[in-house]
Amino acid sequence: MKKLLDGYKYSRQYILVEDAANTFLKTLESDDEQEQLDDYLWKIVTSVSQKEVDGRTFHMIQYEDKRLGWIELKDSPRIYRHSAEQYKVVEDMFSNNELNKKMGIEKDFISHFKEKLLTVKSEVMFEDERYLSVFIKEKFHGFHHEAVLDPFLPCNIDLSADQSDFELFRQSNITKPAEDLTVDELKMTAVFKKNKMGKVLVNNEEYFWISYKDAKESILKQAEDVLDATDKSIEKLELDDLLYSVNLERGKTKDILKSVLSAKKYLKGGKSGDIPLEANDEYMEIEDKYNELKKEYDEFTLDQTRRIRKISNELKLAQNRLEQQKDYKNRVTDQRNKYKERMNLLEDKVKNLNDKYKGLKAKHDKLRQKKSSISKIKSALKGDGK
Repeated sequence: MKKLLDGYKYSRQYILVEDAANTFLKTLESDDEQEQLDDYLWKIVTSVSQKEVDGRTFHMIQYEDKRLGWIELKDSPRIYRHSAEQYKVVEDMFSNNELNKKMGIEKDFISHFKEKLLTVKSEVMFEDERYLSVFIKEKFHGFHHEAVLDPFLPCNIDLSADQSDFELFRQSNITKPAEDLTVDELKMTAVFKKNKMGKVLVNNEEYFWISYKDAKESILKQAEDVLDATDKSIEKLELDDLLYSVNLERGKTKDILKSVLSAKKYLKGGKSGDIPLEANDEYMEIEDKYNELKKEYDEFTLDQTRRIRKISNELKLAQNRLEQQKDYKNRVTDQRNKYKERMNLLEDKVKNLNDKYKGLKAKHDKLRQKKSSISKIKSALKGDGK
């Protein structure tokens, strides 16, 4: 599955960490240098295309809007993007990390993160540890270790019987209580487990926030039992990154189409004066570009939809096979355990029979000894009679 995903060429992101002596190449057909690496080390760069040359993968690297050239990435950590997820910071565990320092991202993070909902859009492995990208209102605030971030986890916990124990807040910073509420039903639909905060649905109509750190033991246990998010497999990470890239390119194409449509409307509004619209070279150029882009967009969307459907089906098939293998392994383990139990039972029975046999044999030997003694006594008595 991973080999299949690696075969798709699409834009990917990396943190550029390579030997500073390396350089970017203008083309793959020559050794002409284009840029030095020094100014871009520990920056987030985009691999806009990839090419295989003699079994080596080269990336066309772009930083912001500047194409830097081709390079083989050996040590650069890959950033795996995915759909947005919500987190909160765990304040008493937080500190800045070495990754941010190397990337030149140092600030008072706590003052930015405190009492806010954070958005995570990607993850990266650094020194065998998982780091998550944090955004606030689309602004990037560095990568942070997963241990200092608290994920938003779905749940379904009925709090109706204990509703009087909770104060409701309209904002996630839980600083200003909501007023004039009549609560008939209260259900917790998601939690931040480390912060002991929950999102609740009131009367099946409106959402609020609560703190449940002082709740009764039974509620604390239910919240603690909410399943944590499982680590994604490398295949799932790559599939999410592919989907993210496709949606990103699709959005860019839509923006271009919107710009072209706006230009068309502007020209149709009379800018060409008395000249027929079809005779307006500027309009005709835009019309051709629009049709060309629309065709490319439609073909791209159809092709990517087919590819995504194919990858998703193959991933499901691989997961089903894995589940079947797990099921078979569990059944074999169960059979082995049952066989072991039976063998233990048989061993106990054999031991018991052996003990009984030894007991009976001992009794038999005693009876034989008694009979032998009695025979000797009878023989002796007969001898005395004579």
